[in-house]
Amino acid sequence: MSDDGPATAAIEVAFPDRRVASVERPSGSDYPGNEVLRVAFADGEPAAAYLKVATADDGSERIAREAVLFRYLDAHGAVTVPTVIAVGPAADPPHLATAPLPGTRLFDDLAGDENGAADPDPDSLRPLLCRLGRALAGVHAARLDRAGWIRGGDADGLDLAVDPWPTVLRERVVEPHPAPDRFADVPGRAADLIAEGAAALELSSDDRPEPTVVHGDCHLQNVHDDPLGVVDLESAKAGDPVYDLAYTEDLAIDGRPELTAAERDDLRAALRDGYRTGADAHDLPVAASGLPPGYEHRRATYRSVTFLVTVATFERWAPEADEPVDDLTEWVREEFDRRVAAARSTSPSPV
Repeated sequence: MSDDGPATAAIEVAFPDRRVASVERPSGSDYPGNEVLRVAFADGEPAAAYLKVATADDGSERIAREAVLFRYLDAHGAVTVPTVIAVGPAADPPHLATAPLPGTRLFDDLAGDENGAADPDPDSLRPLLCRLGRALAGVHAARLDRAGWIRGGDADGLDLAVDPWPTVLRERVVEPHPAPDRFADVPGRAADLIAEGAAALELSSDDRPEPTVVHGDCHLQNVHDDPLGVVDLESAKAGDPVYDLAYTEDLAIDGRPELTAAERDDLRAALRDGYRTGADAHDLPVAASGLPPGYEHRRATYRSVTFLVTVATFERWAPEADEPVDDLTEWVREEFDRRVAAARSTSPSPV
């Protein structure tokens, strides 16, 4: 890698007393707004570390939140998280150094070539989705008494900007969501949907979920196995565990166009079965279905929000697809309309 730039500066600040042997960029780490490096050392322990360098304007906030969540989940969750070695949210550039998590990523367990399987078969995905569900339940074992935006904290407690969960979702997730010009109206329509259903999306009553730590980006690349663990908590919130399940379903299942409708249903069942197993092991408050109360109604509403990832990344994936961009534009609009209609037609009742 280059000998200058923000990444090199962060290495020098994060590891001032270590001799660096090599630096590489792990596969799947090219998320906009961050640069992630694996740094190997010629001396001392640990022998290697991961360094996340924030390159976007909100980097300080994201770095601080992720470090807090690693420490908090280590104390209160039921899933393994990386150990924080160094954190500099106010540094230039903001950065977070962590020890490598034991085990392997679920993504690396997919059958396929050395780059990972682009189109894995459902038989390969099914056990991984089950483990993914168990990992989410382990995150949700960190139960909270209120919802809010995570501003800081430590292993003993989280510093929350306390807001009703629908407000957190609308103001912190939906309204700031980027969208290409062709879909400029979509985030606003999703925000309107959340506002309309705000009363039904509240938390902490007898027939509703309790607030928990919500991972916010849980997919096969962010979950490790043997032992079960999670990484990448910069999008975490204090909120509805159903949102996490719906978001993961979109990323890990609906985001695979090669799957048939029947295969998607089968994989959703695997994800939920894994969650049920974890919920039972960690004594989570669930309905008779083994899922959080009100799951079906809440999931239907959240699916309009989780689809914003597809909308926001359209200009990255659509030009590479086999179908014409105009056809994909029409599909995105129709799919979003279907999800909004489904949310409005689903009654708010517990599962």
